Amino acid sequence: MWGGIGVSKKSKKTWRRVGNTLLIAVVSITLWNILSIGSAVASNFTANHTIYGSAATVFEAVVVAVSAIVAYRAYRAAMDTAAKQTTIERVFQEHNDREVVRNRSIFRSLKTYTGGTTNGAESVNMLLHFVHSSSRNAFIDSKIVESGADPKSFDRKKNASQISEWQTEFNDNQSAIFAVLNRYETFAIGIAEGAIDEALYKRWWRSSLIGDWYAAREAIEKVRETAPKVFVEFEQLARRWENEKLEESTEGGQG
Repeated sequence: MWGGIGVSKKSKKTWRRVGNTLLIAVVSITLWNILSIGSAVASNFTANHTIYGSAATVFEAVVVAVSAIVAYRAYRAAMDTAAKQTTIERVFQEHNDREVVRNRSIFRSLKTYTGGTTNGAESVNMLLHFVHSSSRNAFIDSKIVESGADPKSFDRKKNASQISEWQTEFNDNQSAIFAVLNRYETFAIGIAEGAIDEALYKRWWRSSLIGDWYAAREAIEKVRETAPKVFVEFEQLARRWENEKLEESTEGGQG
């Protein structure tokens, strides 16, 4: 799932652990040096009534501590910059990758489906009808009805090529739905792990992500009957962003 992010979840955690470990090590050494210096200062003061001999050592310890802080901040800044760059690249891909654009187009058409030949038909959400392969026959029956024929009397052997086209359409629709949902899940994981810059991604996709979550919620709940934890990160992000959006609206109204 993390293939599309560019920074793997495992690698991100590894680098974070390395950075934190280095910081802890440097700080620990620094504290040990300061304690040692303190002991030396006390001894010098007792013996010579002066601390000037330890001033240089104290200064060195301070420099080490400051260097540790600067190094850690540089590490964090580098990770933040990498996350922003990755986010911009992924957003660019969302708008220019033909397969991604095609999948999103199919997804949008299915969540506001108006039927085949019925003019002025009420828009309905068709995403639920493609998440299980068991729905394939029902889909083909609906296509037969749209063609003006009766599914019971329709000669499927004689129209095998047409049936094959409809089966391919079903498979394409199903693949597009899961491709879109998987990308949302991947981005949600990336945001949670710090590999994706949340502020940048939210500026581009908050409304779409929240709307697509609600459009796909029923379909996802159907999938969770056999895979309870699927798209959990996507749901959590959508609900959190929705709450933030409501809070912003409330604060704006009060202002």
